Amino acid sequence: NLFKLASWVHHEVSFAQLAISVAPLDADTSSLWSTVIHGLTELALYEDAYASIMSVPFEHLQRECISHLVYRMCDDNSIDKLMTFNFAGLGDEVEEAFAFKARNIDPRVQPSYSRILYTWFIRRGDYRNAALAMYQRARRLQDLITEPALFASLAEEQLEAYSLAINALSLVDSRNAWILLPLSSDQIHEPRKRRRLTRHVPEDKFTPGRFDTDVIRLKDIQYDFALLSAQIDIIRRDPTILSSPEFMLPPPTIVLRLIQANKFALAMSTARSLSVDMTDLFNHLTIQCLRLSRNPDAVIQEDTSDWLLNDDLASWSGTPVERGWRYLRQSLQQYDSAETDHKYSKATLETILGADRTSSPPPWLINILEENHHEYLIRISLRYDNLEAAIEHTLSLIRKSNSRLAREAPENACSTWLPYALIDQVLIAASQAATSIPTLSNLRSDISDRVKRMQKLRNDLCTIEFNNNDPIKAVIAQRQ
Repeated sequence: NLFKLASWVHHEVSFAQLAISVAPLDADTSSLWSTVIHGLTELALYEDAYASIMSVPFEHLQRECISHLVYRMCDDNSIDKLMTFNFAGLGDEVEEAFAFKARNIDPRVQPSYSRILYTWFIRRGDYRNAALAMYQRARRLQDLITEPALFASLAEEQLEAYSLAINALSLVDSRNAWILLPLSSDQIHEPRKRRRLTRHVPEDKFTPGRFDTDVIRLKDIQYDFALLSAQIDIIRRDPTILSSPEFMLPPPTIVLRLIQANKFALAMSTARSLSVDMTDLFNHLTIQCLRLSRNPDAVIQEDTSDWLLNDDLASWSGTPVERGWRYLRQSLQQYDSAETDHKYSKATLETILGADRTSSPPPWLINILEENHHEYLIRISLRYDNLEAAIEHTLSLIRKSNSRLAREAPENACSTWLPYALIDQVLIAASQAATSIPTLSNLRSDISDRVKRMQKLRNDLCTIEFNNNDPIKAVIAQRQ
């Protein structure tokens, strides 16, 4: 006590250690051990303090002193040394000490306990809990962004936290790439402002004292990262957004602003990352291509033509018109497929016909739709009163079906099906046209041949089925 009163910590520790060394086996030396551990920590002799904690024979004292040691080392910026300590058998207490601070201290304050907790888990190969630590940090930073000035200072930190969470969770097996986010009782019932996540277990299934949780999957964190990244980028491009109360723009608005700025490549990648429909985007890009085709010189002089000057388009050969349409084609190939039901190719065609129903769409666009949505081409041609095109597409459909039948025998009735009701609409519309259409006779001829071919095919199938059911008839037919 004399050394303590005089603040002679070094001597206090030395004499406490001497006292422990000569104490009887049945003596209570817990206070002496506490003096040694706290004194060594106070003297920044962290390795000795750690060794004393691991050697103390009192388990309750070990648990009490761990938090004091780790907090002091963190405050003293001795985190690298702290991470070298094993804490065998006491790792849970260390994690709880870090987690308590990470939950209850402002994430902007140093030392950053959420980062320390992340490092702790990474060093021990616990990537899922490392991801959880960073994701919770990102969510806490998000809750702090209540005004534009805070967004400017905290958004990058939040983005970094999402990035670290993604990196950690990506190291987990893809089947288990998820974390459980505990929810408080207030969070369970509050409306969610972010994308809806999977609810874990119904509330009535929990035992008393348990918390509801959200299952956060890797793709959810990637979505949050992409959204925040897009919000930061759009504000960099237009800082006046911060003057609006709703400065955290939703995904569709972000994509729309990029479209209006003719940043098509960025708009497409952003829309894909944020699952935003790209119909308006392709409509706008098609309109730009149409404007180029009509008056390329005037469009090139406009400020809105900078999309033709990006690295890819500028290196392509050909006129600006050719490069513009080529860019549209490649974009459709990249972002439109059976998964989207080729709706962007359909939107492109409708935009072209809507601008000028007499114009001829690019052959590559027609080929895409003929391969995947032949009936749509016929219907859209009828809608825009383009009867010649409707007949051409109908002829193409019939001949493609005939060619397939010539290569392989039909397996069932669906193999020979054609949209005859739609074909009748084409025949009726073409027959009532004010002027005759030369290809109408070809269509009627092909339909007549198709009907005869189907009748012959039906008769052959009936004969085969009859012979299969009557062996005698089959022998007679074989001899004939």
